[in-house]
Amino acid sequence: MNFKTLLYIGFRNLLRQKRRNILLGLGVAIGMLLLVITGSFTKGLHNVVVEKWLVGMSGHIQISAIGPVSDFYGRGRSYFRDRSFVEGVIQKYTNEISYYFYDASAFVRLIGNKRSDLVQIVGSESGKDFFDFLKIIEGNTWDFTNTTKFENPIIMTIDKAKYLRVKLYDRVSASFQNLRGQVQTANFTIVALSKPDNSFMDWAAFVPLENMRKLLDFKPYEVGSITIVLNDIKKAIPISLEIREALKPKILGVNANLNNKNVLIAAYWRKGFEGFTNSIKINSLPETNLKKNGVLVSKKLADSLKLKIGDEITFSYKTRFVGEKKVKLKVNAIYESEGFLNEPILVNEKEFYKIFEDLPAKGVISSDFINDKKLNDFIGTEWVLLPRAKTSEEVTKIYEELKKNPIYADKIMITTLYESSSMFLNFLSAINIVSLIFASFLFLILWLGWLIL
Repeated sequence: MNFKTLLYIGFRNLLRQKRRNILLGLGVAIGMLLLVITGSFTKGLHNVVVEKWLVGMSGHIQISAIGPVSDFYGRGRSYFRDRSFVEGVIQKYTNEISYYFYDASAFVRLIGNKRSDLVQIVGSESGKDFFDFLKIIEGNTWDFTNTTKFENPIIMTIDKAKYLRVKLYDRVSASFQNLRGQVQTANFTIVALSKPDNSFMDWAAFVPLENMRKLLDFKPYEVGSITIVLNDIKKAIPISLEIREALKPKILGVNANLNNKNVLIAAYWRKGFEGFTNSIKINSLPETNLKKNGVLVSKKLADSLKLKIGDEITFSYKTRFVGEKKVKLKVNAIYESEGFLNEPILVNEKEFYKIFEDLPAKGVISSDFINDKKLNDFIGTEWVLLPRAKTSEEVTKIYEELKKNPIYADKIMITTLYESSSMFLNFLSAINIVSLIFASFLFLILWLGWLIL
């Protein structure tokens, strides 16, 4: 049977069964139209939200340091106490990184003219790409850098300005916590209004980076969380895993001076404290809560300095940036153990990390003082590397666990775009699957009707 004959039979059957063929063609057309519209919608939503918004705000990889200070929403204010430390880690990936930036932002209730609304104020560096991204429609972009004329210049969306009942060069105000947990109140001058491509940007407002760093009380050697945008997004997970490996913490001990004698200060974790007390012999007063408030001195050190329970000790240590610091502690237990090479003064984690908020100088840090490796799990580390989360839900669970069982050391979390936006990406996939099922079901119904007719 040649092609001409097949074509003739096909057209003949179409003309014989007009009603069935019209229904079938209509079903196919509607199904394909639904798939095309849904695919275009999800693709456009992906481009706007993921590529322009999420990548711009969260990058491909984010390295967050979650400190002991809690903000209004229970999460620790994020910043690194020594920028050279984290910059040294990412320097290895210079050829893989398109650009990166440090977070200097605060989630606030911005007060306008008898109205207020929640806004994320973001410290940003000015530049052509930045202003093109915002799509400024009112105001002079150069005013954004004129910090001598305008108090804390701010750019917000025109819709947000209308809601707050403010206009160009009006002032708005906000209160928020800085890095030290203190409430900071500031006024901002609106120098430009923008009309971004998507409504998701309506909640963001932008302030010069140095102004925001000053308001948040960043020191020159401190930086916020690092957001990294790669040349190739496919390398996000492999590179993030390598960074995790490079950021594994070591046991932390700090050499200090006590009565002209070199002593080592270390922390013990609250979690697993019962197991720790089974590994060493402790002499303390019955009413003392060592898990939360303990300061344990070794018997050897107590004998040499003639210390007893209840005595106060004063030691000093060299900080990394602010000179020498003196600290007073009250001894409330004496311990004996053969598990340490250099028997340290053991301090509960909350007190220890509060003392060493001013980072010790690198030259006084020691990590090789444990003889019994079983003790490693009970002794404090430089920081805590939080477990790798695979979804947005797992990230939320980690934060919830930290609220219930706080860790007083600095905590580092490393996430990629896949984890931080997994809920949204799953939502887009669900829309595509539902539309495919619906189109297939519609086609099946029409095909059965065609058979019946």
